[in-house]
Amino acid sequence: KRAAADHTNLARSYYDKALELNDEAEQRALIERAVAEYRLAEKAWAAFIQQDPTALDVYESRFWLADARYWVVVLQVALGRSPTTDEVRSAREAAIGVRDSNEDDKYLQPAAYYVVALADKVLEDAHRRFEETGGREGVARREEVRLDGEGSNRKVVREPLHALVLETVRARDEYNARIPVESDPQKNGPLYAFQAADTHFLYGQFDEARKRFRPLYDQYCGKNEWGYKAWEKLISMSNLEGDADESRRLAEGKSCAYDEETQRAEASIRKPVRDFGAYVDARRLYDQAEKMPDGPERVKKWREAAAAYKVALDAAPDRDEAPEAAMNGAFAYKQVGEYDKAIEMYELFISRYGSETTLAKLKNGDPKAKPPVAPKPKQYEERTQYLKGAYDALAAAYVLFFNYPRAAETYDKIASTQHFSEADRREAARQALTLYSSLNDQTGMARARSRMAELHASPEAMAEADFIVASAALKRWDPYSADRGANATARLAAQRAMDEYYRQHKGKNAAAQYVVHAAYWAARARPATDRAVWWKSTVAAFEQYRRVKGNVAGSREAAMAAEADYSLIDDELQRKFDYEAGFHRYKGTAVQVLNRYRADVAEAKRWDDRLQHVIDTYGVPEWTAVALARQGTVWDSVRTGLYNTRPPDLRMFDAKQEALLQRAENSDNPDLQARADEIRVSVQQQWRDAREKELNGADEVMVDRYAKSVAVARRFNVSNPALTHAIRRLAFFTDVIGEAKMKQFAGRVKELGYTDGMSVRWRRGRGPAPVAPGGRR
Repeated sequence: KRAAADHTNLARSYYDKALELNDEAEQRALIERAVAEYRLAEKAWAAFIQQDPTALDVYESRFWLADARYWVVVLQVALGRSPTTDEVRSAREAAIGVRDSNEDDKYLQPAAYYVVALADKVLEDAHRRFEETGGREGVARREEVRLDGEGSNRKVVREPLHALVLETVRARDEYNARIPVESDPQKNGPLYAFQAADTHFLYGQFDEARKRFRPLYDQYCGKNEWGYKAWEKLISMSNLEGDADESRRLAEGKSCAYDEETQRAEASIRKPVRDFGAYVDARRLYDQAEKMPDGPERVKKWREAAAAYKVALDAAPDRDEAPEAAMNGAFAYKQVGEYDKAIEMYELFISRYGSETTLAKLKNGDPKAKPPVAPKPKQYEERTQYLKGAYDALAAAYVLFFNYPRAAETYDKIASTQHFSEADRREAARQALTLYSSLNDQTGMARARSRMAELHASPEAMAEADFIVASAALKRWDPYSADRGANATARLAAQRAMDEYYRQHKGKNAAAQYVVHAAYWAARARPATDRAVWWKSTVAAFEQYRRVKGNVAGSREAAMAAEADYSLIDDELQRKFDYEAGFHRYKGTAVQVLNRYRADVAEAKRWDDRLQHVIDTYGVPEWTAVALARQGTVWDSVRTGLYNTRPPDLRMFDAKQEALLQRAENSDNPDLQARADEIRVSVQQQWRDAREKELNGADEVMVDRYAKSVAVARRFNVSNPALTHAIRRLAFFTDVIGEAKMKQFAGRVKELGYTDGMSVRWRRGRGPAPVAPGGRR
C-alpha cells in the first residue's frame, strides 16, 4: 500500500511540476514520467486489493486504483497519444465501480466526475485523430449547428449523435442522477445538464435539446447563468426554425437575466428578435464601451455590445452593417478575453456573408433572373475585402487560442478562394504551409506547396516552401532529449531531410539562405564526432548567402555559421593545443623551455587570430562572447604550461654545464666554488625574471579576453558554459596573479567596469548581473 501511495504521489508531483513549466519538451518529459508512475501505481493498488478484497479499507483502495487508471488515460490524451481500448474500459469500470458502490459514498462525487471526464477525453482524442488523418479515423468536432440552404430556405440539419458523443451525454445524465446538489461542491450538475442539452442542439436535434433546456429554463430563469443560457438557446432554436411566434413569446416573456450584465445582454437579444434594430443599438453600446475608462463597468459594456452584435448578425447576416458587426463584435469579445466567442463571430459572418451564391451574383450578375440582374463590381470588391479581413482575423484568433489545425485550415481556405487576389492567396498558402509543417501534416503541406507554385510564387518563396516542408521532420526531433527510441528515429529523419534539401538546393542563389539552415541542422543532427564536414558546409553556404544578399552580419544565418566556424576551431584546439589535452608540458633546460614556450605563444597568436575571425566576420553577440572566452583559454593553456613547469622536468643547465659546475663546487679552490655559486644564482634569477615576464605578457592577454567575453555577455544577456568557465578562471587567477594585477588588466576593459573585490564575488558564485540599458546593476 505504501508503494502504491508513493507512486501516486510521485506521479502527481511530476504532473504538477509540468504545469509550472513553459517549455513544451520539458512538460512532455515530466508528463511521460507521470504516466509511468501512474501505471506503477495502478499495478500496486491492484495487487494490494487482490491480497484482501474484503478488507475494511478496500473501498478507498479501489478509488485510488480508479484514480491511477483515470490519469493514465487523461495524460496520454494530453500528450496527443491514444490510450488503448483496454485502458479506457478499465478506467471507466473502475470509476463506475466506486461511483456505484454501496460500501461508502466518500468518493461518490469524484468518481462520478471521473466517468464524465473520461468520456470527454476519449472524445477529445477522437477529434484529434479525425483532424490528423483527414477524417479517416475519429470523430469530427461539432462547434455549430449545420444549416442547409440560403435565406428563407435555410434549414437546420438534424444528425444522429456519434457513440462517443452520446457517451459524454450519458455520463452527465448519470452524474446528475447520482449526485445531489449538497454533495456537488463545484456545482457541476447544472453545467452538465446544460452541456448535454447543448450537444443535442449542435447536432440539430432540437426536440431533445428543447426537452433538456426547458427544465433549466423553468428552474433557474432569473436565478443564475444556466437559466439565462437555456433561454438564449431556446430563442436561438426558434429563430433557426423560423418559429416567429415562439421567438416572440420567449422575447416578451419572463426575464431570465440574473444581474446587470445579463439584463443588458438580454435586452440586446429581445429587441432584435422583435424589430431587427440591434445593429444600431450594438454600435451605440460599442461606442460607449470605447469611451469608458478601464474597469468592471467597461467590461460589462463590452459584453453588452458583443451580445448585441451576435444577435444582429445571426438575424440579418446580409445587411450592409454585417461586416462591421462581425469585426466589432469579435473585438468586443476579445476585450473581455472570450476568444472562443470571437471565433464564433468570425465563423458566423464568413458562413453567412461569404455565401458563394451571393458572391457569384455580385461578380457575374444573374442573367436568368426576371428581370436579369447586372453585375455589381463595386459591391463585389467591397464584400471580398470584408470577407478577406474576416478570414485573416479568424486565423489570427485561432493562433491566439492555440488551435493551430483550424488556423492552418483557415489559411488554406483563403488560398483556395479565387475571389481573393493572387498575392493574398499566395501569402495565405505560405502561412498554411508553415502551420501544417508544425503539425507534421504531410497532406496539408503538399497541398499548400502545390498551391504556392500554382499561384506563381517566386523562386525564393518556393525555396523557402521546400525548406518549410523539410523542417517538418526537424520539428519532431528534440535535440535536448536523450538520443534513443522515438527521438533517435526523429533525429535520423531530420538528418535525412536536411541532407536532401542541401543536396537539391546547394548552389542555387534563390535558396542560399535556407541552404545555410539545412547544412547547419544536418550538422546538429549528427553525433559530435561526425559534424566537421557539415560545419564546413555551413560556413561555405553562409559565404554564398553573403555574396547573394550582401551584409548579413548578426542574422540567424550568421549565428549558424559562427557556431559552425567556432566548432571547427574548438575541435582542433582540443586535439592540438589545449593544456587539458596534454599539450604545453615543457621539459628541458630553462633556455629550451623558454624557446618552446615562445614557439607556442606564436602558435597561440595564430589560434587567437582564427577566433578573432569568428568575432569580426559574423557579428553575433553570443558567438563573439564565446570566441573571446575561447581566446582566453588559448592564452590560459600556454601560461598554465609555463607556470606549472617545475623540476625535475625543468633544469637550469644541460648535462655538460652541470658537470662543470659540480667539478668546481667539489674542488678545493674557494674561488671556483664561489664562481659556481654565482653562476647558479644568476641563472636561477634570469629564469625567474624571464618566466615572470612571459607569464605577465600572457596573463595580460588572457585576462583581457576573458574580461571582454564577460562584458559582451553582460551587455547582450548571453548565457553559455564558455562564459561560466571564463568567470571561474578570472576568479581563480585573482589568487594566482593578485588583485592588483587583475584590476590593472581587467580594468582596461571599460565595458566590464571592474571594481575592487569583484573577483571575490565571482568566486563565491555571484557572477556579474546583466545591466539594463540606462540602468544600474
